[in-house]
Amino acid sequence: MQTKIFMGGLLRQLRKENKLTQQEIAELLHMSRQAYNRLECGYVQPTVEIIAILSDIYDYDLFLYILKHMPEEMLAEQTQFKLNLPINSINEATKKTKSKKKKSHKNNSSHKDEENPDK
Repeated sequence: MQTKIFMGGLLRQLRKENKLTQQEIAELLHMSRQAYNRLECGYVQPTVEIIAILSDIYDYDLFLYILKHMPEEMLAEQTQFKLNLPINSINEATKKTKSKKKKSHKNNSSHKDEENPDK
């Protein structure tokens, strides 16, 4: 399932607020003015790279804009997917290991203090 989020109006607004022409933005993106125009008109979707560059140019988080306009069911699906990623299991295991090491280190320190009362 592919959902298209229309960004053309926002891209046009940001470009005009920054007093830039389509030609100037197209040159920054290494594309033709016509190709950039298709982005603003919504005929094509911008790539992640283009979104990142435009976010930097306009100092506006276009990724956050996309997340805010993403359908709820897609956000719920992504959240569930992230919760099931193996990396979460690895992070939990790492936290537990670090916690055990801290406890072990504290216990070892107290045993050393008992062995060396001069400390």
